[in-house]
Amino acid sequence: MDELDNLPVDKSKQMSPAETDILKRYFGDNKTNKKLLGELKEVIIATVLFMVMTTSFFDKCLEYLPYTGSPLIKMGLKALTYATLLYVAIIMLQ
Repeated sequence: MDELDNLPVDKSKQMSPAETDILKRYFGDNKTNKKLLGELKEVIIATVLFMVMTTSFFDKCLEYLPYTGSPLIKMGLKALTYATLLYVAIIMLQ
């Protein structure tokens, strides 16, 4: 924080390269913020999709498919559906 305390207070002065480097280091670059926002959207989509697939409504929808009486088959179908929907959602996001 000593580097921030040493910054000039004069508003009419142009910022030096050292000052802009300090600002970028503490507050980030605009490109970095956009990348982090995109990653955050992907995490939110993955979380919401996972929460929807863990409901009993999704299990009841899977029961309409043949050969889904086994819990192992249901788990496999859920994993396959989750991966497919997550891939489609992330591709649509970009």
